[in-house]
Amino acid sequence: MTPAQKQYMELKSQNKDCLLLFRMGDFYEAFFQDAKTLSKELDIVLTYKDKNCNNPTPMAGVPFHSIDKYLPKLIQKGYKIAIAEQIGTVIPGQLVKREVVNILTPGTFLDQENKDYNYICAITSFESNEGNYHIAYGDFSIGEYFTKSFIDFEKFLNYIIKLNANEIILDIDFLQKQELKEQIKMYLSSLINIYDIPYDSESFLKNNLNVESLDGFGKSLSNPRDKSFAMLLNYLLNTQKQSLKNINKISYISEDEQVNLDQNTIRNLEIFKSSYEGDKKHTLFSVINNTKSGMGNRKMIDIISNPIKNIIKLNKRLEHIDFLKNNEELCQNLIQEIQKLNDIPKIISSIIYKRNSPVLRAKLKNSLSTIFNKEKSKILEYIQNNNFENININQEKINKILNFFNKIDIAISEQANENEYIKEGYSEIIDNARNLANNSSELILKYQQEIVNHTKVNAIKIKYIKNQGYFIETSKKDCKDLEKTSNVNIDKFDFVRVQTLKNQERYISTYLQNIQEEIFKSKEKLVQEQKKILENLLSDITILNQDLNELSEGIGFIDIFTNIADLSNKNGWCKPTITDIDQKKIDIKQGRHPVIEKYLPINENFVANDLFIDEKSTIQIITGPNMGGKSTYLRQNAIIVLLAHCGFFVPAKTAKISIVDGIYARVGSGDIIAKNQSTFLTEMIELANIINNSSEKSFIILDELGRGTSTYDGVAIAKSIVQFIAEKTKAKTMFATHYHELIDLEKKYKNVKNYSVAVYENQKEVVFLKKIVKGGANKSYGIDVAKIAGLPNEILNNAKKHLKDFENNKINITATPLFEFEDKSKQDNEELKKIKNELNNIDINNITPIQAMQILSKLKNI
Repeated sequence: MTPAQKQYMELKSQNKDCLLLFRMGDFYEAFFQDAKTLSKELDIVLTYKDKNCNNPTPMAGVPFHSIDKYLPKLIQKGYKIAIAEQIGTVIPGQLVKREVVNILTPGTFLDQENKDYNYICAITSFESNEGNYHIAYGDFSIGEYFTKSFIDFEKFLNYIIKLNANEIILDIDFLQKQELKEQIKMYLSSLINIYDIPYDSESFLKNNLNVESLDGFGKSLSNPRDKSFAMLLNYLLNTQKQSLKNINKISYISEDEQVNLDQNTIRNLEIFKSSYEGDKKHTLFSVINNTKSGMGNRKMIDIISNPIKNIIKLNKRLEHIDFLKNNEELCQNLIQEIQKLNDIPKIISSIIYKRNSPVLRAKLKNSLSTIFNKEKSKILEYIQNNNFENININQEKINKILNFFNKIDIAISEQANENEYIKEGYSEIIDNARNLANNSSELILKYQQEIVNHTKVNAIKIKYIKNQGYFIETSKKDCKDLEKTSNVNIDKFDFVRVQTLKNQERYISTYLQNIQEEIFKSKEKLVQEQKKILENLLSDITILNQDLNELSEGIGFIDIFTNIADLSNKNGWCKPTITDIDQKKIDIKQGRHPVIEKYLPINENFVANDLFIDEKSTIQIITGPNMGGKSTYLRQNAIIVLLAHCGFFVPAKTAKISIVDGIYARVGSGDIIAKNQSTFLTEMIELANIINNSSEKSFIILDELGRGTSTYDGVAIAKSIVQFIAEKTKAKTMFATHYHELIDLEKKYKNVKNYSVAVYENQKEVVFLKKIVKGGANKSYGIDVAKIAGLPNEILNNAKKHLKDFENNKINITATPLFEFEDKSKQDNEELKKIKNELNNIDINNITPIQAMQILSKLKNI
């Protein structure tokens, strides 16, 4: 191997789990297996060094100036990438020193285009009063972090899946790490790392957070959550190869304030993905989210994923939206201003960690210019006149940011590029250097004309080649005329031949060399002086980082409030009344499903429906035909309850909603092939989760339970569930079903009420009115739905005959078991006792594999 390849292998051995990109001049190169991976994933040419030898070295590379085009592709495919840069001065003929200066991972990649959260999550397990499972997670690109503890493993796993983190770090001593890895891989495509917790987590955190005590962080960094965050912080330090300068927030997620909204409910309500091929267009999020900034987009994801039951916060959000809804001109002005803003927290992180880019500085300046525009800015005025959750943007902070803006406004040009970015007039040294560097071509052309006039040779040209510099070029036939006029006493015309080509001769002069030196010096000075100013401004950004982030969070809230206010004005949404006095009551008038309503054909109106739940009707059994609108009715009410607990307006004429502690939805069907779960088993697992975690304060929707098994089993399970909820849980429940046997439960339980979907029927046709009315249905109209679907008339007519036979008891339907077992328990009793005694006497922690085989053989003989 060459010295450079040996250097590559040494760095690779220190970063075995990474693709290593090795800076060599104008390229980032990869060798050996990494080169093959790079070639395959980026579809670039794979070359070989020493092609003719027995074992040529695979090579692949990308230009350094276009590396940002390739990195996102590798990150999206789940790779970690170590960037090895050249350190120090490059001396020809000597091996330049190289170091890994940064490790890019799916959880730490700074992507300006991504408006969503990019979570990285650290997981540990320690016994404590608050639970045995602990997580620390956050978005490195904006510097926001959170911690949380769990008692129950299932809740803990569900929360991780709900986070949808791009990268997960598991404590090497986590006892269930293999099980957890397998579970995560079934649902997520996250990169999973195994890592160590730093020794003495408390001291480690104090040193790296620059604090004397962790008490100021409250429960977020109390034991044992401090260990989770310490592991996360250590991993980030290792990948960034520098201290973290943008830790803006570390918050503890409390169960007391949050409404339980698990991943199954998020999926079943189609909040972020529709059930049709994972489509993101026909979802609740796509319909309600028209935010204009990354700051608003992320805040919207956070709010809708984590509804709350804090009435004070909810009402405050509703007041903001109501005010903006009633002040439409202000609302539209704010929307237009926010649309001009860049993603401030991501820009700051990119400046701090990625590169101190002047283009990013110009973007930051232009955003602050919109905010601090004295004549037009409504954003700053709104922030100064209003309070936001957990945000304290006081006048002192605004003045600091304004002073910083004035600094960069004076220094940074609005049309900044990577080469020129300091405003003219800011620095005399830079202006002079720029003048010479930028006007060098005029200087050269002027000198070229002087040579033409002096030599009388018109074909003379002055050219520039990167590795040779400037030179005078003439043809073979004109070179003698040029040499005749050479004068060693005049530096402009003391021509010296430096290179002979086939058809041309090349010369230099003392004057040309002096010009070249001045041009090179001016260009170098321009780079150095501009960079010096940029570096001075970097420390200001680091100091102001937290204040800028707080300002951005306030803008995120304004973005959401204006978005919902505008949506409500256009679509006739109402401000819900939220109460914790009457905990049984939900009263929704003319509620609609926002997604279905948006995508209805132009000539079709959505049929609105009411919902009224109180202590006399906590369980509503809804029967009626397929295609009648039962599922839509269930989902729309769950969505309205969810939106109210986000502090948003809702798609209804009026809505009075009592605070709930959880929203649970079990609708639709589907296998989970990867987990070897049938539709019915999946349904029962989700149902068990709802029954085990819901309470009297919960809101539940259940659609068509028990349809994946035999009719008798299905009816029995469905009936038992309604009885259990009616007697024990007493949660606010909407239960849609085709099992008409369930409508008899209204007679038995005071809190069960029957509703059905209205149908207009005569001898010629059946029309599904999609209106919910009191009372149970006595027909399912399945054949009519089959007709709508387009089944042939022959099948439909036969089905009608069969249905009449069943209804007239001409054909008996009996349930025949697939398997029958003979009860031999009595006669096998003695053998069972022997086996039981054997099993009870086995100490499985203290037997060898051979002994285990012997025991198994003995049990088999019995």
